[in-house]
Parts: sequence; structure tokens; C-alpha cells
Amino acid sequence: MNNPQQNNLPEQNNDEIDLFELVATLWRGKWLIVGVTFMCTVIAIIASLMMTPVYKVKSVLKPVNNDKIFAINDTGVYSTTPEALFSDVEQEVYSYQGRESYLLDNQNLLQPLLENTTLSVDQVIAKFDSDNFKITPSKKDDPIRSITIELTYPKGIDGVQIVNGFVKKVSSAVKEEIPHIIQNRIDQRKQELKDQITALRASYKLDIDSQIAVLNEQDKLRTAMLKDELSALRLELKLKRENRIAQLNEAISIATKLNYIKPTSLSTASDKKGSAEINGNVILTEVNNQTLPLYFMGTEALTAERDALLSRTNDDFTNPRIAEIEKELVLLQNNRKVELLKLRENHDLFLTDITLIEKQIAKLNTINPNITRFSVVSIDEKAQTPLSASKPNKKLITIIGFLLGGMLGCMIVLIRQAVRNRKLQHTH
Repeated sequence: MNNPQQNNLPEQNNDEIDLFELVATLWRGKWLIVGVTFMCTVIAIIASLMMTPVYKVKSVLKPVNNDKIFAINDTGVYSTTPEALFSDVEQEVYSYQGRESYLLDNQNLLQPLLENTTLSVDQVIAKFDSDNFKITPSKKDDPIRSITIELTYPKGIDGVQIVNGFVKKVSSAVKEEIPHIIQNRIDQRKQELKDQITALRASYKLDIDSQIAVLNEQDKLRTAMLKDELSALRLELKLKRENRIAQLNEAISIATKLNYIKPTSLSTASDKKGSAEINGNVILTEVNNQTLPLYFMGTEALTAERDALLSRTNDDFTNPRIAEIEKELVLLQNNRKVELLKLRENHDLFLTDITLIEKQIAKLNTINPNITRFSVVSIDEKAQTPLSASKPNKKLITIIGFLLGGMLGCMIVLIRQAVRNRKLQHTH
């Protein structure tokens, strides 16, 4: 037992702290301090051992190289870039519905959390996603885009399987969409080409109908013009014939008065009056190459010609142009080009553009949309089983327990000494 006189402090009231006395007091209570420190350290160790270990895993995704998507661009109907595919993957990663769907399909991975809980499956998944998932994009100044998927999980949960499975699901979802996109592009392109063929056929039919209509109209116009020309020629010939008959009647009247029955020349007419008759300055002379009046033909010839003209019923033979017109009218009755255009059955044989389009359709039919030799994302870092738990930090907890125990022991020693000193003061 300690001597009360040794533990007595000076009687004078002094606010200054005696460091030597403080150190001496702590030294005298060193075993108490050691005991308290030991107990706190043991408690800290036990607490750290009782805490559920929490682990952390992560996976880093980056865009693929161009050679990984060559099979996609080689189809010729769909073209993409590594950045575009990575954006699609990034969108899937950030989608809560995607993570929820994956965890709902793999509830066995969260079985420890689903046991002994009053929460529904959706609530457990929502809480797990909110508390444990962390998605971090790359910084803007990074030369290569990336996205980091981190997951913290308690012991009993297969976090590695969750992260790697989720990455696989996301990449598979984007990858499976590519063949559908290619097939849709092929179908759209084929439909466009088929529409072009339909349009070409419709245009060709309209063109044929237009040609037939133009040809028929031209034939009708030509026929009408030829008929008008034929009517005009016949009228002209009729008028000429009537004029000739009138001339012949006049000539017959003159020839009758002159008693010209047979064709008569100028010299013959003068012989009837004398070989030469000179009365004053009048001289009868025959001039060659002069057209004789019609009545010199004599009534016999003139009457015969007039009777022939009067008995004529058709003047067509007098003009060769009429025969040409009638020939052309017969030819216009049947337009062989129109007949051939109407008889065409396979119009595609006359459309060179359709052949080219059909070749394009045949090429599209050879494209296999179900390609698999490509990647949509590069897994730069795959989630792996951690060597140790990220929480709790046993060393830190032990150190904190040790420090707190030492501090608590010192406080207990100092408080106990202060109480003793106060009792001694009251005794004196």
C-alpha cells in the first residue's frame, strides 16, 4: 500500500502542472495502463475478427482495335468504329435495368443476402446495386477511353463471378445486336432495290404506253394528212378535167365554124385561101415552133378527146402521187412497231438497269449476317479473386485499439491520483 505522505501534493494552491509529478504518477500506474491497453487491444482484435470481411474487385473495359471489327465492316452494308461500339457497351454498363436484369437472372449469386431478410428480391438487388456497384469512366485527358466497374461485397458473395458475368452479359448483348442490325440493313437495302425494280418496270410500262400512244397519234395524223392530200389531188384533177372539157367545147365550136374536121396546120389553112395573097402591105407567113390554137386539132379529134373526158369516172391514174398516197395509207393501217411493243412479254430483258439491280440483290443474299469473328469491347483488366479483404483493416483497428487503450489507461491513472489528492487535502 502506498504511503499517504509520499502521494501528498504541496499544500499551496498552484495552477501550474508539475510535469515530473505527472510522469511519476503515470509511472506508478504503469501496470494499470498496460492492463487497460492490453484489454482494449484484445477487444479491438476480437472486434476486427468478428467483422464480416468486405472484398473489392474491378474490371476495366477499353475499345477494341480496328482489326477486331473487320468482319463487321467487311459486310458492306453496315459500318462502325471501335468508339461507337464502346459507347454502346458503356450505355449498357450504366443502365440500371441491365444490372437488375443480370442479377435477377443470377439470384443464386446473391443467395446469402436473400436469406433471413424481410426485403423483396427487387429491394435487395436495388440496395446491393446502390451500395456495392461503382462505375467510373476515364478522365477527359486520358488518351484512350475506358470504363472501370468496381464491386465491393461481403464474404459469401462471389463478386468475381458477378463482375465477370456482368461484363460478359453486356458485351454479349451488344455483340448479339450486330447481326440483327446487319440483317435489318440487308432487308432494307433489298427492299429499296426491289422498289427500284418496281419503279423501273412501272416507268418502262408507262414509256411503252407513251410510245404506242405517240406512234398511233402520228399514224392518225399522217393518215388524216394523206387523206386530205388525196382529196385535194382528186379535186384538182376533176377541175382540170372540167376545164379541159370546157376548152375542148370552145375549140370544137371554133373548128366547126372553120370547117376543121381533121388536124390542120397553119400552112394548110393558108393554102385554102391561095398560096400567097398580098393585099397592100399584108403578107401571110408560117412561124415555126409556135403553139397552135386548140381548134387546129379538128372537130374529129377534139370531139373524141371531149367524149373520153366526159366518160371518165376516175382521174386517179393521171397522177402517180395518188398511187403513192394510197400505198402509204395501206401501210399506215398496221403499225408493226406498235404491234411488237404490245407483244413484248418479258419487259425485264429490255431494262439493263434491272439486271444490275438483280446482281446487287444476289450479292446481298450471299452475305451471312450471323458473324461471330469480331469483338465489341476489350477487357483490359479482368476481375480476379482478391488476396485479402479490403475491409476491415485489422492492423489499423488493432493500432487504434492499442492507442485508445493507452489513452484510457492514462486517464484512469490520472483521475485516480486526482481523487486521492483531493481526499488528502480534505483530511488535512
